[in-house]
Amino acid sequence: MKPRLSSLVVALLAGACSLDTPVIDYTGLTCSASDQCGLNYSCSPQGKCVVATGGQTSSGGSSGRASSGGTTGSSHASTSTGSGSSSTGASSSGGSGSSSGSSSGNSSSGTTGSSSGSTGAPPIGLPTLALGRAHGCGIDAQGAIYCWGNDDCGQLGAGNLQSSWLPEPALDLTSGAVAIAAGGDQSCALNTAGAVICWGDQSEGAGGDNLSYVTTPAYESGLSTGVTALAVGYSHACAIAAGGAVKCWGDNDDGQLGNGTTTYSSVPVPVEW
Repeated sequence: MKPRLSSLVVALLAGACSLDTPVIDYTGLTCSASDQCGLNYSCSPQGKCVVATGGQTSSGGSSGRASSGGTTGSSHASTSTGSGSSSTGASSSGGSGSSSGSSSGNSSSGTTGSSSGSTGAPPIGLPTLALGRAHGCGIDAQGAIYCWGNDDCGQLGAGNLQSSWLPEPALDLTSGAVAIAAGGDQSCALNTAGAVICWGDQSEGAGGDNLSYVTTPAYESGLSTGVTALAVGYSHACAIAAGGAVKCWGDNDDGQLGNGTTTYSSVPVPVEW
């Protein structure tokens, strides 16, 4: 008898993309505390990020780059579930190489910073989170997605390959997201219609029809409605589709698609029991 799954967990492996983060100029960005500015920056009395005197590291949290933590080298899991129009609010974790510090970027008077400039004040609080190898994403109360960290493969969904130490809004995902999942250097979301949307490293086929870096979130082939749960691994992903069918796509060297083969698939294929 075929089992019925109500949730998914996909194991993550260590990533392979470069962790070299482009230098980001925070000079002049609005701030209320030094931990909202980048490494070697501080918040001036006038509420602007400036280069710290003598190149000292700004006080408070980390700039968002991995420091003493480095890569953990361990396998974790990234999970995310959602159904209908409400989010489960489940936190996700995964991907080695997490930062040992923190960057709040959540001040209502602050602005998010990136190499492309200011993008506006981020939300206060992200009740749903997912972590990849060296980036993170979250959903705010309005269903908008924000991502931060390394962006070598477009995993922030901001339309470029520019890493950010503060949350950046994912393009075209300003509302309606109910679940988020991340793994390796890719990210995926589930919206209120039950559609799966992914971005980032799709070089192994984990992005459906997109077999390269995808910097702008794109809908997955055959998963445009009815999906109730989503999970992302290092180079593959799985979803529970309409009717409870489990479908996976991406890299399959170790049989991680569950279809009895070791051939990768750029489109979702049913898990065979």
